Amino acid sequence: MRMYDVGQVLFIVVRKKQKIVPVQIVEQIVRRSLDGEAIQYQVKVPGYDEPMPIDCVGEDIYSSIDEVKDALKQNASSAIDDMAQAATSLSATCFQDIRSLGSAGGGDDEEAIVDLGDGKKAKISVSSLKKLHL
Repeated sequence: MRMYDVGQVLFIVVRKKQKIVPVQIVEQIVRRSLDGEAIQYQVKVPGYDEPMPIDCVGEDIYSSIDEVKDALKQNASSAIDDMAQAATSLSATCFQDIRSLGSAGGGDDEEAIVDLGDGKKAKISVSSLKKLHL
């Protein structure tokens, strides 16, 4: 568990509301028992009169707004990369790029065989594809 100082301002990402909320540590509670030591923090949250446990506010806790911004940018970038990869995989599974069929050969009079599925195949003239700018 991270240690905080009383009076320290932290920033918490509240995922449900898609907000960044500043909080201030107003109390540190140390409990010692035979099982060990547990530390809890009470924070002041804007808009609330009573302090509340930091665990109730959120789980993504940052010491500076720059840390929050970097983490959110990294999360967004990862989500975008995942979506792009999923779309690329889906397109490769569902579609055949006919533009690449004629690129292996050199002549315009070439014919390409396209698999239409269900055992059906079609011949396509590469020169007619080039006229369509495909």
